[in-house]
Amino acid sequence: MKYNVITFGSATRDVFLLGNNLKGYYDKRFETGQAYCFEVGSKNEVDKIVFSTGGGATNTAATFSSLGFKSTCISNVGKDQNGEASIKELKKLGIETKYINISKKENTGYSVLISSPRIGERMVIVYRGASAQFKEINIPENINSDWFYITSLAGDIGFLNKVVNLAVKKNIKIALNPGAKELKYGLNKLKPILKKVSLLNLNQEEAAKLTGIKFNNLDKILKRLIDVIQEGVVVVTRGPAGLIACNGNQCFQAGILPGKVVERTGAGDSFGSGFVSGLMINNSIEYAIQLGSANATAVIKEIGAKNGILKKSDLSKFKKIKVIEYKLK
Repeated sequence: MKYNVITFGSATRDVFLLGNNLKGYYDKRFETGQAYCFEVGSKNEVDKIVFSTGGGATNTAATFSSLGFKSTCISNVGKDQNGEASIKELKKLGIETKYINISKKENTGYSVLISSPRIGERMVIVYRGASAQFKEINIPENINSDWFYITSLAGDIGFLNKVVNLAVKKNIKIALNPGAKELKYGLNKLKPILKKVSLLNLNQEEAAKLTGIKFNNLDKILKRLIDVIQEGVVVVTRGPAGLIACNGNQCFQAGILPGKVVERTGAGDSFGSGFVSGLMINNSIEYAIQLGSANATAVIKEIGAKNGILKKSDLSKFKKIKVIEYKLK
């Protein structure tokens, strides 16, 4: 069977703990300038608890399936209730699950996300478990797709090379949204992989770390990445400042759509998968930016990385952000 998109990455169980009374602590020693504070031995009440599923592979597959594309995941879960919940939700979303490996060694990955409306940001406690065990996964040689969408692979560069080489062999386009553990290898080590991708999607902090260029020197970062990718598209998201996308010949810039932010989990996955969906539908960077931005905006209005994602029926009516040409200096 040929798919439109096959996604690679983690599959996890997520629990959201939401409380107005959670304590915030402001200190410049923290990279973000603030932190949640819990006294040792204390009990801290929350107002709401929400169970969901997450992980880059399943979150992105959810967008593709919801927008009408035939999709499947290649990921790893444990032989436990959380793994069963992940697979059950994927089936409910119309996503093929036969390539989800069930580990006999590790439990399903699990995340506890703590958030307070007063502070406005989350803190995540993560158990990787089976979601980081890619050596257990075998990819069938006869598998085929129009696109591979690769999210974080827990730093398993061997598995990443295996997926990329298979894509090249079968003439499959590659979208890559690497995680922190992949980026630690640095640009020189990753360059042979990056030259083969059709889309590289990073936030500005990740792009700065990958290139070794200072965060504020965005044009220099973009030029360096464009020089490596060459034939593909480079997207650098900038949080509230929006994003810039370049295909070597042209760059485009957009802000963010207005709207209330309830919870940001899944924003990156929903943008990236929405962007690739836009390329598949219209083969236009401008349209891809608009669809990716609209999908991310819809997701952050809900709790849970898969709630709020756009449906195929929304394609004729979603709000389109203004996209303008951007000139590199």
